[in-house]
Amino acid sequence: MSVDAPVQRYHFVQRGLHWLLALVLVGQGIFGLYMVTMENSPQKIEFYNLHKSVGLTILVLVLLRLIWRWRHPAPPLPAHMPQWERLAARTSHALLYILMLAMPATGLIIGFASGLPTVIYGLFNLPSPIPANEDLMHSMSAVHFYLAAALLLVVLVHAAAALRHHFVLKDDVLRRMLPLLAGGLLATGLLLPGDAQATEWQTDYEESRLTFIGSQSGDEFEGEFEDFTADIVFDPETLEDSRVEVLIETASVNSGSSQRDNSIRDEGLLDVESYPEASFVADTFWETGEGQYEAEGELTLRETTREVTLPFTLEIEGEGPERQARAEGELTINRLDYGVGQGQWEDTSQVGAEIIIRFVIHAEASGS
Repeated sequence: MSVDAPVQRYHFVQRGLHWLLALVLVGQGIFGLYMVTMENSPQKIEFYNLHKSVGLTILVLVLLRLIWRWRHPAPPLPAHMPQWERLAARTSHALLYILMLAMPATGLIIGFASGLPTVIYGLFNLPSPIPANEDLMHSMSAVHFYLAAALLLVVLVHAAAALRHHFVLKDDVLRRMLPLLAGGLLATGLLLPGDAQATEWQTDYEESRLTFIGSQSGDEFEGEFEDFTADIVFDPETLEDSRVEVLIETASVNSGSSQRDNSIRDEGLLDVESYPEASFVADTFWETGEGQYEAEGELTLRETTREVTLPFTLEIEGEGPERQARAEGELTINRLDYGVGQGQWEDTSQVGAEIIIRFVIHAEASGS
């Protein structure tokens, strides 16, 4: 059976910040062009303060995105990309971050140099760190304009490159940043209405469990990961359009022993400081019996990714948007295959190499 490798996607927080910033930046640009054409009036002053408030918000969002990116590296670029294209991608991303920081920064300097109050969302005045300076205000206004033009150009190149990768090179670069459902629609060509689509499910985390069984000194112990997310698009009638992405916060491990949990979090095992997330992504499914399925996907621990086949059972009750689902499955892995065992932890005489991963997922059809 030929299997396409599942997409290694950005973390959902990174995707959310990406599209939120894209929408806010577009809106801010259109609003700014309209604002400068207005006659002097109290409303124009109000609009300028709103523009500055949104600019400060953009600055905070970009800083948050940089912090998140630092802790959650981007998924690797496709192996087929030549070196010059990798360099171009890194350069364009760096320019985007620089421009997204410089734009609001110069906008705030313009406001401070104008000598007018900078009112943030009508809630408080932002104190000015510099005295009023008309020459500085005009020079920064010119810089602000050219930065806006440069940002627009880089964004257009960035978007064109992403579309080229998807429609010309037909790789997964664009899908890595798309929301789960949009990525699935692009991947399967369902952007046009009228085609059947797999159902999107909302996970009931109160009823769902992600557990594991390991062994210590020859005795089995059970633990669980208390914090995880499961994005599920699945339908037994359209398995080819189905997709599952599970992200696990590794520090949320709980085996009932704080001493053992600290060892599991240690840099020699899960190393939660360096690798705060593990993931399972699958978009290839087949039915093996009534209510029985297998998912072929990729399991990633400590940034080591291996293909796995996960058998599971599925029960669906109800009709249409009222459907409720329960999925249960089990997977056995060797922790050493994923680098979970560095230094003294590579020894399996005290901590066994075999780990059994079990899950029970309860979900309801989206919109129910």
